[in-house]
Amino acid sequence: MAKQFSLTKDERIHSKKTIEALFTPGNESFVTYPFRLVYCFVADQEQARAAILCSVTKKRFKRANKRNHVKRLIREAYRLNKMPLLDCLEKMDKRLAIAFLYLPNSIKSSEDVQKKMQEALSALVQKLELTENSMTNEREGLDS
Repeated sequence: MAKQFSLTKDERIHSKKTIEALFTPGNESFVTYPFRLVYCFVADQEQARAAILCSVTKKRFKRANKRNHVKRLIREAYRLNKMPLLDCLEKMDKRLAIAFLYLPNSIKSSEDVQKKMQEALSALVQKLELTENSMTNEREGLDS
């Protein structure tokens, strides 16, 4: 049970190659305020099912301690609400890299960030299921 709510090092994106792949034009992204999510599928079998990157701009928060605080809030919210996403990726047998970009100019409360993270992850799961269904339908159309 304790493993379920952990956020290990392999669940965080560190590789420059993965970060560059994540931010290349043509990758999927959407906004669920206060987050902009950018995501792409990765082929690396060594990586966890879903690996995340948290970004808070220096333009909005000049002080590093505030940026770090917001990133901590994002990681904690993800850690507690990631299970539906991981279940969806397990069914699809895919691996995903996700970047959470924090948009507002003020620090939201922990409860707000948690609630918005749930909304963002459920929207992501819906988008993934839609793409999986459309890919399945295309394959079935090609087979006929």
